[in-house]
Amino acid sequence: MIELVDDHDRFIHKLSDSRNFLTGSMVDPASSDPSDYFWIDCLSDKEALDEVINNGKIISSYKKNDEAMSLRQLGFERTLILKSKTGQSKTMKVYCINRNYNSDIFGEKYTEYPIVCTFTYNGEAWKYTFYSSRGDACCDKIA
Repeated sequence: MIELVDDHDRFIHKLSDSRNFLTGSMVDPASSDPSDYFWIDCLSDKEALDEVINNGKIISSYKKNDEAMSLRQLGFERTLILKSKTGQSKTMKVYCINRNYNSDIFGEKYTEYPIVCTFTYNGEAWKYTFYSSRGDACCDKIA
């Protein structure tokens, strides 16, 4: 169990069940208290740990289907025109979705496009978040 937490906290994601453990633990209110028996059970009882992981798998499956449907219904491609200080232009395809979410929502499009973008409007201002799996797309400079 400690390896699962460590794997997720450091964003290594080498263990296939680290995300499922995190997701499964988040639905149990007791997991928010580090001194609760929830953690002792996960450390000492393989069945309790497996139950948390299996709950995470169920939730993750639902979430993945919901994200895929949202992406089909709300996602779209745009071309971003980048201009350097010298006046040179470069175009880059961006896949966007009007939803406040993290990069997980993009699924395969995260690696298919140089940049993906979530955006929302809160009534006063637009909030954009750019993500990239590639080294040639500097999201911080674009933002």
